[in-house]
Amino acid sequence: MKPKPPPPRPIRGHVTWLLNQTGRRGRLLVNEHLAIHDFRPPPYVMLLTLQESGAMSQAELGARTALDRSDVTEGVRLLVARGCVRQSVDPHDRRRNVVSLTPAGDRMATDLLAEVDAAQAEFMAPLDADQREQLRGLLTVLLDYHVSRE
Repeated sequence: MKPKPPPPRPIRGHVTWLLNQTGRRGRLLVNEHLAIHDFRPPPYVMLLTLQESGAMSQAELGARTALDRSDVTEGVRLLVARGCVRQSVDPHDRRRNVVSLTPAGDRMATDLLAEVDAAQAEFMAPLDADQREQLRGLLTVLLDYHVSRE
C-alpha cells in the first residue's frame, strides 16, 4: 500500500489538525484494546459511569455519558444480555427504567479500565512521565475553557 502524501506544511502546524490526527489514532488504539473483550466505547463508558455513580435511570445514564438515546438503548440491551447490568422499572415512577451494575458488570468495568489504561500507556509511550502530565494538563485547560463557552 502506497503511503499517503503529507498534508500541506501549514496544516501540519495547526494544533487542531494535530489533535484530530492523534485523537483518531488514540481512538483506534482504545478500540483495539476494548475489542479484546468484544466491547466498544459507548457500553464501556456506561459501565464506568454506573460503577462510579451507582444505579440511575436510562435517561440519566444517557445525559451523564453524553450518548444519543438510541446508543444508550442499544448499549443497555447489550449490557443486559452480557449480564453486566440489570434493568428494572422504577417503583416510584413506572415510566422510568433504572439501570444498575451487576457484580459481573463491576468486574468487566475493572477489566476494561485496565485494557484502556494499557492503551493509554501504549499511546503515550514516546513521552516521559513529566511530558505526559504536562500534555494532560494542557489538554484539560483547553477542554475546560471551550466547554465553559458552550
